[in-house]
Amino acid sequence: MNKLLLFSFSMMLFLTGCKPFQATTGKKNNTPKVAEYEEDLSNVRPRYDVSAVNMEPKYETSPTPVEATKAVKTSQAPITMHVNDQVAAVLDSMAARNKSIKYTDGFKIQLYVGNVRADVDAAKIYAYQLYPELSPYMTFSQPTYKLKVGDFMSRSDADRYLANFRQQYAGATIISDKIEIRKSLMVK
Repeated sequence: MNKLLLFSFSMMLFLTGCKPFQATTGKKNNTPKVAEYEEDLSNVRPRYDVSAVNMEPKYETSPTPVEATKAVKTSQAPITMHVNDQVAAVLDSMAARNKSIKYTDGFKIQLYVGNVRADVDAAKIYAYQLYPELSPYMTFSQPTYKLKVGDFMSRSDADRYLANFRQQYAGATIISDKIEIRKSLMVK
């Protein structure tokens, strides 16, 4: 009996707590009234002095945080273009660093893997005659010769050439390898 009373009391509290609140408008249809929120934020919005746009910066070096807060409280800080100069300097250094990068991860087509030097030479000539823009790379690790062609940035670029190579060399596959960026830009 005590459990039943406790259960019914807790259900009553739960159901009354879940009832949504509806404000009435005082009209006959009792449609809910939406409260409108209004607050004046004009005192916290920043104010910009148009005449300060062409002024020189106030500080020769960057101010300390204490000086900066005093300057902001006393007057508006002048708007300058020094940030653009800093961004340009960073972009120039990034461009110089990117020009020095010669290799990246990419894909090559491996045409031949075998022990016969004449076969790898024939595959190299075939690849060069079919696609002269693809650079052939031959490696020898005793006793195996490997021939890779192309410098592809994406696998889909390598897939376009792979079908033509598979007509002559059925074992041709796409492998991931280091590629030269300049040569990959020449591949169409």
